[in-house]
Amino acid sequence: MEPSSLETTCSVRMPKSPLIKISIVSLLVTALGWLITQIVVLQTFFPPIGTVGVIGSIVSVIFLNMNRKWTPIPSVVWNLFVIVTEIPMVSVHLADPLWLDSIIAFISWPLTLVSLGCAIGLLIQNYRH
Repeated sequence: MEPSSLETTCSVRMPKSPLIKISIVSLLVTALGWLITQIVVLQTFFPPIGTVGVIGSIVSVIFLNMNRKWTPIPSVVWNLFVIVTEIPMVSVHLADPLWLDSIIAFISWPLTLVSLGCAIGLLIQNYRH
């Protein structure tokens, strides 16, 4: 018995766009930076700044992996939240080059901007098709 055309189109998984892959990798590396900040720098569970960062990044990755039309929206919202809340602290972290936070900020800040750009590009790409 041959499968219907609906079954074959639903069972075939769409390939992931390079924008999704770049955004996922940058979110995961940023989540690692949040985790290192929580464990090494803060050395406590309160305030849960790193934990919230890890959870937000992982939730954004889960939504991006769904590969639907609307799934870049949580990633855009999360990256905008990180950018708005971290702008005052980035200059403080980058001013002291010997501190571990400066290395994490130097890596995670550009990756957040890359992830935001990829998510916005992916959102535009999804709604144009």
